[in-house]
Amino acid sequence: MNALIAESENIHAKAYFQFIKLSSHIENAVKQAIKKLGITHIQLNILSILYKNQDSSLGLIDIKKKLIVLSPDLSRMIDRLVLKGLVERKICPKNRRKIDLMITKKGIKIFEKGHQLAKSASNDFFQNLIDKKEAKQLEALLNKIYQGFNSCNNY
Repeated sequence: MNALIAESENIHAKAYFQFIKLSSHIENAVKQAIKKLGITHIQLNILSILYKNQDSSLGLIDIKKKLIVLSPDLSRMIDRLVLKGLVERKICPKNRRKIDLMITKKGIKIFEKGHQLAKSASNDFFQNLIDKKEAKQLEALLNKIYQGFNSCNNY
């Protein structure tokens, strides 16, 4: 058997390919579900970050650190959300060079609808597929892989 074929049959390789397949499937399902709201998956992620931080304002760097999906054009994503009336920009009163970003009331409504659609598209965030113990194990394993990957690749 060819060495590369044998390597692809390795359990770690199989896990990797299954992870890629599943993540792609989930991302596509969520994209399709929220499409009718006129927002993208990354925009839903930005709204989620602002929604969770409604009591404070965040800057672009704060949002970039919390994003699930890396976005090289984050400024343009924010511009689009501002044009749609979902996010508001204000000059920071403490540092006039900094721009504060906040979710609007319309943004809150769109995020809440988008969250429900994403939840539904992912089988209630897998609640119908795995129990709480399995979810904790999965979260721990994914976090371990993420931390290891980040430390090796400096993302």
